[in-house]
Amino acid sequence: MCCHHASPSQCPGCWNAKANPSTRSCRRVIGCCSNCAPTPQWPANRRQKRSRRHDVLMDAKWQCRQQGRDAPWEVREAMEANAEQWLVNRSEAWGFTLDTTPQLSGYRQHQWQRKQRQIRFSSVDYEGVITVADPERLRAALFNGVGRSRAFGCGMLMVRRG
Repeated sequence: MCCHHASPSQCPGCWNAKANPSTRSCRRVIGCCSNCAPTPQWPANRRQKRSRRHDVLMDAKWQCRQQGRDAPWEVREAMEANAEQWLVNRSEAWGFTLDTTPQLSGYRQHQWQRKQRQIRFSSVDYEGVITVADPERLRAALFNGVGRSRAFGCGMLMVRRG
């Protein structure tokens, strides 16, 4: 049991997490609910790997404006489609497949100043049902996190048996 917004002194013992080296339980999991907040980004120029990165949802919003699609429902649909595609594209590398269309919520833009630099990134919460395709890859994703903003507390997968 863990207290989400509690400090370690308010919740003794709940911050002592240990990684279990066994993958036995990971192999048996067939249906999982996943909830994560990675930073969905892709290269601005998708042909180059090392280029400036764009927020996937803002990119969809910008594309809609460029195409003259200004209706709020069209923009929301495009943003959700981009966010889902981002997750689908990476799910195999992270060791799972999506059983259902993930629910998106909690789109947040974060920014702060650090050492004369402006740090800005966005995060999205995904929730849905997954199937473990590769236990070792999923184990690595669970223990190491996913996405580019792990240092800022994003990209942690939370799973439970379905």
